[in-house]
Amino acid sequence: MPTGTGNYGYLIPAVWATADHRVYTAANARVSLHLVLNGVTGLTTLGPQIDVNGDTFFLSYEWDKIYSMQLPTPAAATAAGTTSFVTIDMSGCKFYIDPIAGGNGALVVYHGDNVTNPPPAGTLATVETPACTAFLDNLHH
Repeated sequence: MPTGTGNYGYLIPAVWATADHRVYTAANARVSLHLVLNGVTGLTTLGPQIDVNGDTFFLSYEWDKIYSMQLPTPAAATAAGTTSFVTIDMSGCKFYIDPIAGGNGALVVYHGDNVTNPPPAGTLATVETPACTAFLDNLHH
């Protein structure tokens, strides 16, 4: 399994904009969500599966990288049969949303991850260190 990508990071082809930024499109990030029962804990999760006609846009991540995609306008998404957007679990991550000027509601969404600047031992996992914030904001910019 690739580092930090859960089970889904490399299922969908994408291009590298830079060494730290992978870009997905609405065309290569459509999935269908399926319930997955975890036999160990009995919890049910959603498992995205590549589906060019899927009703969901899916954005993955990778450790110390940022992944992005442009979501279409609401009208275009509805016409294409897509009704939702999901990203993979957030842990050591930050989610950014940038509106596209004059884009009629189109957005660029980003999932940035940083594992090299974790919270100090003994603190809550929700603590974001200044080094982590700076790293993630730098990926976004």
